[in-house]
Amino acid sequence: MKYVVLDEVKINFFWSEKEVSDFDYLWNEGRTLKELANYFKRKPEEVLLLALDRGMLEKIKPRSGGLIGEKMP
Repeated sequence: MKYVVLDEVKINFFWSEKEVSDFDYLWNEGRTLKELANYFKRKPEEVLLLALDRGMLEKIKPRSGGLIGEKMP
């Protein structure tokens, strides 16, 4: 038997083009994962998956504070 990741988890995988553009901008500003989740009114896990996607596609770069992030001075 195989285990399917996220098979039984309720997650919204859909993001609008504007949301993705806003995410990239806010990510580069150093917004925290919690701030991003609040901004988009999404579960932190959904934002985490978008960050993973954007990072794997090299649309966002590693940043100070890593995934959790930190505000820029």
